[in-house]
Order: sequence, then structure tokens, then C-alpha cells
Amino acid sequence: MITLTFCLFGALRQFDAGAPLILKLTEGANIAEVQHALCTELATRHPNFNQQALVAESAIANETEILRGDYHFTHDAQLAILPPVCGG
Repeated sequence: MITLTFCLFGALRQFDAGAPLILKLTEGANIAEVQHALCTELATRHPNFNQQALVAESAIANETEILRGDYHFTHDAQLAILPPVCGG
């Protein structure tokens, strides 16, 4: 098992309850699995959570880079969820 700790930004910040958002997942989990687990946890914490599409469109970054869709998690990590922004 690996431990992933998240910081929420942008429109998702409203779901930051002041407590760390921590997920325990199977080693080798990919980005889609992490996004799904994140949505499940946010819906558990916030019954009015309806931002699954926003999570799916958001980037996930570790301490050094934005992770690509084919990334697999093999160790514990601190992550940021970066929703898309509008602008020029």
C-alpha cells in the first residue's frame, strides 16, 4: 500500500476541510485510479460534492512535475490537484 497526501487548489479548495486529504492505494495505481479514489473520498467527506468532472480534468503534480496520464504510483507522495484555469 502507498499513502498519497493531497493539497487542493482552485475550485476544489472549497472541499479542503482543514484536515489532510490522505488516500491509501495499492502500489502501481495510475492517475485515473487516483482521481476516482479522490472523488470517492471527497464525496464521503462532503455529501454535496459534485465536481467529479473537474477532478477528471485537473492535473496531478508531485513536488517536481505535473504527472502524465500513464504515471503509476510506486511510493508515498505529496500531491497537488491543479484544476484547469481560464484566461489568456
